[in-house]
Amino acid sequence: MLSVLDKLIFGVGLLIFLQLPKFVDDYEQFLAGYYESTKTQVAAWKQIARSHEFATLEDMITRHLENAEPSVRDDATLMALRVQELNLLQQGIDIFKNDGIFHKLYWMLNPTRLEVIGKTLENFKAGLPLRVDSLAFGFVGAFLLSLLTVYPIKLLARKREKT
Repeated sequence: MLSVLDKLIFGVGLLIFLQLPKFVDDYEQFLAGYYESTKTQVAAWKQIARSHEFATLEDMITRHLENAEPSVRDDATLMALRVQELNLLQQGIDIFKNDGIFHKLYWMLNPTRLEVIGKTLENFKAGLPLRVDSLAFGFVGAFLLSLLTVYPIKLLARKREKT
């Protein structure tokens, strides 16, 4: 019975852990698109700031935040938030270009980015990864899952047999 359970857990774990690298790749594609969109928008605002003789976009935002018109202040607040978002997205892009899967997963699982995970899941299609590192991640992850779940049960069963 434990042998069947061990194989079942390994098989399920393998299916799950083989999907993680693919999901991370899909997340990276979503992130890259969102980054490019945000970067384009911020670049347009920088051009507007230059054309109206502001030294920087931040100077324009600061001036607009001081404006008497509430809609101008609200627009400036949204601009400032979008610029901050671009900086965070740049951090994510750097992580996805340079770091390993564990650091990528850690960055993705930040509670402030759970919405992006949800959007990525909406379009995610399961598949088999073809990269060696992804296959190795799947097998090692499944092995560890199997070991961590079945090994304690085996130890308890051996203890009971001795008593």
